[in-house]
Amino acid sequence: KVLGIATESGGKTSHAVIMARASGVPAVVGLRELTSKLSDGDTLLIDGFEGIAIINPVETTLFRYGKVGLRRKKIKDLLEEQAHLPAETKDGQGFNLFANADSVEEVASGIESGCQGVGLFRTESLFLRKNEIPSEDIQFAEYKKVVQAASSLPVTIRTLDLGGDKILDASGREKEENPFMGFRAIRYCLRNPAIFLEQLRAILRASAHGQVKIMFPMISGVGEIIRAKEFLFTAKRQLSEKGEKFDENIPVGCMIETPAAVSICDLLADEVDFFSVGTNDLVQYLLAVDRINNQIAYLYEPHHPAVIRALEQVFEVSKTKGVEVTVCGEIAGDPHFLPLLLSLGVDSLSAAAPLLAELKFFGRQFSYDDALRLLEKVRTCRRPSEINRILKDFYDEKISDLLG
Repeated sequence: KVLGIATESGGKTSHAVIMARASGVPAVVGLRELTSKLSDGDTLLIDGFEGIAIINPVETTLFRYGKVGLRRKKIKDLLEEQAHLPAETKDGQGFNLFANADSVEEVASGIESGCQGVGLFRTESLFLRKNEIPSEDIQFAEYKKVVQAASSLPVTIRTLDLGGDKILDASGREKEENPFMGFRAIRYCLRNPAIFLEQLRAILRASAHGQVKIMFPMISGVGEIIRAKEFLFTAKRQLSEKGEKFDENIPVGCMIETPAAVSICDLLADEVDFFSVGTNDLVQYLLAVDRINNQIAYLYEPHHPAVIRALEQVFEVSKTKGVEVTVCGEIAGDPHFLPLLLSLGVDSLSAAAPLLAELKFFGRQFSYDDALRLLEKVRTCRRPSEINRILKDFYDEKISDLLG
């Protein structure tokens, strides 16, 4: 059994770290020269919450972490006791929790945790596991299992998002200097119509077996959405000609994860039924920070005022336009961010299944008015560190009151 992961390179929101977190494994990355400082027999303490690792911790450090462990155990016990309770604030303001998933097993785990559906199913995992382009029938079989595992709850299936730190050898892609800014996601799909149409047909066929939504990633312009919808129309026509069943009115959405998408979200809202804010990429693009480059990892700051303002803009537009919006990046699974997101107007979050219970639990420790007062404090901040401290203090205060 893997107890923890510590690497010398990479970023805390790299695909590998996201997968580790989804499995409940603590992971710390970007620890330069770690292996040169370790010897056989050393003890390595991995703190996945703070993002640090300690070699041969002294007794006082172990004692302190022992207290942290006891506190986490108390919280875990409370999570299990209250798992059946609804997702709502102390004063009854409800919010929706969905699961992020890469596999049928993760979908089942999310449903067992009491989520309201799958807010993000990453289809590229099937491609990466096989390291090849799977056929339409293989994809359909996978998506059908996913939909069935969701037990009649909605499933949002994202089309192929290869690129960045998710590279498929069989895709025939050329090596890029900056893959995160290059030929990835919707750009790859629009340039490879045969692959795109195969996937769209597979998703549509799966929609005959449950509630399915389809979502396009890495959108930066209205033209991309229009072209993607044209491909979807073609896929529907091809299936109709074969007599295949599918949801004719399948909801269509797009990821908001580029500064361009934030700026024109009012225009995108006219073309889609829903938004999903992918904060992992949005943060790196807003701040011009490669999120897997440990040389500049310290600049990757989801607490940055620019990020908060971008989120607020998207939420305001979605409310005005009547477009549903969900946050599905890593901050969606961070309980410290929960009161801020709710105060900004979000009512749907999608995170890894192991994180959902604590989100529900912490939501019951504060009122919506508490969250609004927190937002006013955050709006006075000029630095990410200030916002980070305010959110941590708010969390610690509410949890300390509970644990005594």
